[in-house]
Amino acid sequence: MSVSATAGDNTVEATTAVAVKAAGSHELFLTYLKKVVGNQSDDARFVYKSGEKIGVTAFEKTAAGTKGAELASDQLTYTWQIADNAQGPFTTLTDENAHRPSFVISQKYVGKYLKCIVDGGYNTDYASTRNAIVKGEDAKAYT
Repeated sequence: MSVSATAGDNTVEATTAVAVKAAGSHELFLTYLKKVVGNQSDDARFVYKSGEKIGVTAFEKTAAGTKGAELASDQLTYTWQIADNAQGPFTTLTDENAHRPSFVISQKYVGKYLKCIVDGGYNTDYASTRNAIVKGEDAKAYT
């Protein structure tokens, strides 16, 4: 898209590209992991355990460039990845959790790092665990 304005013999054209969001897409401002079910104490906030339920929270960017409304899970797509260390390389999960907004952390993820790539249709963002997943209780212990 381009814009030009003419006044008499003077014509000015916009030279800056402007991205246009597709209908139904969302520009992500902030994405972070959250414990849906599990130990919510401050000491355990960044330690995720097998048996706990992990999810993602994402906020839309406002027209003013600030944090807007929290987006619903059906407005986003998710790709969960796993790695042996926090810097990666990350690979997409190969089980039923690969594209869910939240799931119970499996024992097979213990010692690994999780990352979730969130797509709002306009841009993507990600959130990842700071620490490796640790062995926890059976999922029933956290409900």
